[in-house]
Amino acid sequence: MSKTKEKIPDSWMPKHLTDPPQWLWWEIEEFIPLAAGLCLTVITKDLHWPFVGFILSSLVKKFKSKTSKGFLTHMFYISGLSDLEGYPSGLSKRFHE
Repeated sequence: MSKTKEKIPDSWMPKHLTDPPQWLWWEIEEFIPLAAGLCLTVITKDLHWPFVGFILSSLVKKFKSKTSKGFLTHMFYISGLSDLEGYPSGLSKRFHE
């Protein structure tokens, strides 16, 4: 019996707990425009939507590389589109403990 452990590839698990979730090699924020383009292609049967989704995905990737880490999450929280667990709503003006 061999006691050597098989090394799990780095692509299976994030290196740090705070790393954003990934699907294949895309982060979720980059994959959503591409998935939306594919869904619109199925719904409308128009073949230009995957290209639009790919272009939007690449624009999101460029935008994320120019801004600080967590910028999109912060913007979604401030605009009220998402909530952060353990924090009040981003739209609330006053907070009482």
